[in-house]
Amino acid sequence: VAPPHPPPPFAASIKDGYALRSADGVREFTVVGASRAGQPDERPLAMGEAIYITTGAPLPLGADCVVQVEQVEHLISTTSTSDRIRITRAPLHGQEVRPIGSDIREGAVVLRAGERVGAAEIGLLATLGCSSVSVSSKPLVAVLSSGDELVDAVTPTESPLPGSMIYDANRPLLLAAATVEGARTVDLGIAADKPEALEVALDHALQAGADVLICSGGVSMGDRDLIKPLLSRRGKVHFEKVNLKPGKPLTFATVPHIQQAGTEMPLRRPLLVFGLPGNPVSSLVCFHLAAAPALRALTGDPQPLPRRVAARLATAFRLDPERPEFHRVILSSAPTGLLAHSTGGQISSRLMSCAGADALVELPAGSTANGTIVPAGSVVSAILIGRLSRGAGARSDQLIEAVLPHAESPLQPPPPGMQPRPDQHACAPVCVRSPVILPQQMAQMDTSEGGVAVEQMAAEQKAVVQVGVLVAGTALASTAAQAAIDVLLSNQNGRRWTIAVQEQLPEEPTTVHVTEALRLCRVHSCALILAVGQFPSLYTIAATKQVIPLSSLLREACCQHAPAAILGEWGVYISSADGASAQQASNQSLLLSIPVDTTVARIAIHALLPVLPRAVAQACGDGVGTVEL
Repeated sequence: VAPPHPPPPFAASIKDGYALRSADGVREFTVVGASRAGQPDERPLAMGEAIYITTGAPLPLGADCVVQVEQVEHLISTTSTSDRIRITRAPLHGQEVRPIGSDIREGAVVLRAGERVGAAEIGLLATLGCSSVSVSSKPLVAVLSSGDELVDAVTPTESPLPGSMIYDANRPLLLAAATVEGARTVDLGIAADKPEALEVALDHALQAGADVLICSGGVSMGDRDLIKPLLSRRGKVHFEKVNLKPGKPLTFATVPHIQQAGTEMPLRRPLLVFGLPGNPVSSLVCFHLAAAPALRALTGDPQPLPRRVAARLATAFRLDPERPEFHRVILSSAPTGLLAHSTGGQISSRLMSCAGADALVELPAGSTANGTIVPAGSVVSAILIGRLSRGAGARSDQLIEAVLPHAESPLQPPPPGMQPRPDQHACAPVCVRSPVILPQQMAQMDTSEGGVAVEQMAAEQKAVVQVGVLVAGTALASTAAQAAIDVLLSNQNGRRWTIAVQEQLPEEPTTVHVTEALRLCRVHSCALILAVGQFPSLYTIAATKQVIPLSSLLREACCQHAPAAILGEWGVYISSADGASAQQASNQSLLLSIPVDTTVARIAIHALLPVLPRAVAQACGDGVGTVEL
């Protein structure tokens, strides 16, 4: 599509103001008329004259610049009825003017064949006065579920399901997925695991004129998996097993359209058949990897393959020892790029792993029987399957100073709950989502579970607190640890925090981690220990007691910002004594487990600051008493 005339077709004003001749320079002008959008003033402009003009209006004859209203001084005349204005700065030729063809140059190609027509493209066509264009037809997709155990979830019965039956999730899922890809759909319902039932369903897809048939179930190796024999008999099976997880039984075949005797029908390409596994997750993953690109190709999309982006793992991932895996993740933005958060358990029947997922991370097969660990921070390929503009990972996005609007801008006020960091610097997150801790929440902490009221903190004297830091593994963990330290040191609230020891430990959880935690408590007398990275269960440390209010506060503050973080015991006391005497010891350390996420690390410390001095005081046994947990 090319423009019949380059827009704008006339020189137009960019601002509300006054059209002038730049050659007149700085002086007073007489306003002789007004040019508005759709109502131009066609009189020629003489020396010393100005015409009031609105945004988008044609420039009057003779004018070559516009001075906006805010830069004009209006004069009051006692001898003339005409309006007069004065400018104090000489305007430039072409100032605040859109020249002819400045939006789209003459001869430019606006839209090319194969481009998808969306909202912006429709608006662009309307700008050119183009009321219609030729487009590719939407493919017709027939969707079938097979299985004797399935009950229709679209029209369920009121009676409870028998013990051996389940609702059919795949058919609604695949119908929706095909619609999102722009296809028209035909619902073929549920077919029993019988050859004749499956044959009838295939005939219905052909009679409906479907371009694609997507069926789920019946493609594995069981005695009731009858899809592949049917496709082999009626058409050609191109492949019936792939080396991927999930979705090993994925099958692809083509079935020709049969022309009935005595009818004249144009030759049609064969029906494309995708046999997807019966497990819902496998079915959806295989749709994104195999069926969706085919649907895009049928619409003429010149780039039908899924888009891949680079992302860093937010946590360590374990590789499958046998097959490459497509791991469902939620993506969030960080100063270093995209972070990939696992959606949790990846078993192929757990559809929750797909809810809110933005991408499939491509992981190779592991090299050991138990699988290889890919450390957090590793760069991986992520296939986009969701809408990043509305993804669940937006809650974990970290903005950087270079792109974040200034907080004082009246057009971009800070969102509720967003507080600027006290130590803002270039190329680092300048905002964190700090939770608002309500008074009633703080009051609830003053219970027998070990919490204290905020009011009691005022009575504590300011003292130096030794802080130890344990960092397990990657540079990402070190960055998160430094973020937590920065927040702690910039808020000397009730205590003066000082970093006494900082240890770098192996990434994999071992007994070394436990030993180092005990050493910081018993040798270095660190009252507060920050543990960043993967650590064994903190209950493996002798004589530990979980600080329930701290753990609850941290979970509430941080979970929404780490979509799939595996959160263990956030806060525990560990004793400086061994054995039975540890139960009576008052000199303890408060150990906080901080996730490997820069934003969450800051949020965690911010959330704890109001209660942290008192919690540390309780651990140190400095006259505040020990509360049984």
